[in-house]
Amino acid sequence: MHRPRSAAFRRRILTVGLPALWFFALLGFVSTWATEGGRKGKTMSGFLQDLPDLSLWPLAALLAVVTLACLTLHAAYPWLLQQRLVAAIGPPGEDTPVPMTYRFDDAGITQTSADLEAFLPWHLIKGLDEDRLHLFVLTDVEGEPIVLAKADLTTAQADGVRAWTAAGRPLSPHPPDDTDPFADEAGDAVRIAFTLTAEDRAALVTRTLDRPAMRRARMRGAVLLFVGLSLLVPGIVAFVWAVDPYRVPFSIAFPLFLEMAGTDFLKPAIGAAAVVLLVLALGPWNRRWAARELGRDLAREARPGTSYAHADARGLSVAQGGAWARLGWTNFRGCERLGELIVLPMRWGSVLPLPTRAFDPDALARFEALAARHLLSDGGPS
Repeated sequence: MHRPRSAAFRRRILTVGLPALWFFALLGFVSTWATEGGRKGKTMSGFLQDLPDLSLWPLAALLAVVTLACLTLHAAYPWLLQQRLVAAIGPPGEDTPVPMTYRFDDAGITQTSADLEAFLPWHLIKGLDEDRLHLFVLTDVEGEPIVLAKADLTTAQADGVRAWTAAGRPLSPHPPDDTDPFADEAGDAVRIAFTLTAEDRAALVTRTLDRPAMRRARMRGAVLLFVGLSLLVPGIVAFVWAVDPYRVPFSIAFPLFLEMAGTDFLKPAIGAAAVVLLVLALGPWNRRWAARELGRDLAREARPGTSYAHADARGLSVAQGGAWARLGWTNFRGCERLGELIVLPMRWGSVLPLPTRAFDPDALARFEALAARHLLSDGGPS
């Protein structure tokens, strides 16, 4: 589900980041020539005349290092994103595999597991994608692709899924159904109908960004940024010396390098600390802005229509646009109150949000009682 956004950012590493770093490297090379005076004066024509006599090895080495760093980041970005998503999904211990059975037929996809049953009609299936280890059945259900590990499939099963998704939708696909499929069921279930707003989605994004694992990841990033910026100037000095070590012998260069650590290198370290502190200070504002923007994007991309939820002693049933799921209480890992949302974290990392505005006072009290009884939360929503 993150592929379109992550792919765009990954492309910008090479299409924007690499050219920008090359530009600054070339600018630094010209600046170094200009500060040394140049034999023909500090003009572009003088630089071009001096260019044949200049040693280009330091510049070539710097450009090679910059290019290698960008290519490494480009290659490692999927793994880095995966680590961030693991931190966002939940704390250690919540990554236990959830056994699931899928049935692909002319109506759509039915999935069953212990205390879970769900159905996805044909008109909500967008296609198939895959990588080396997984098949991804792409759906119009927000944030919920169907992920099939190839290691768990036989060759015939994997080929069958590919053929099923490649067969196309039926000639007369079932139109999106915006009615409550559980309306005729007897019982005293708590029943609500709702639509998530951009503000609701922004609150969910903020919840993800404020998880302890995400805060630890941000602090690790801040420490790495400080270390990287602090070592930038010493690294450049060491690199320049290593290009031509015979000009200044090591016996002279090393004591000089240590002497610079308390003077010339201290100022960049102080500047790096100031930059990191500024980034941390602006972090809350930046996260709120990012949450609002992503909330608006998610609301714009979401399928129109009303969602329905029923809660009783057996669990929760949810539906929208012809898709439905019955979830026993064992599928949830607590119940949280997030502003005007009740958030139910699920064992595989997703969350089920329910707006409190969709409940009347009696229904809200009954739902809170159900959640407190079955989820053993600390008092349930409050």
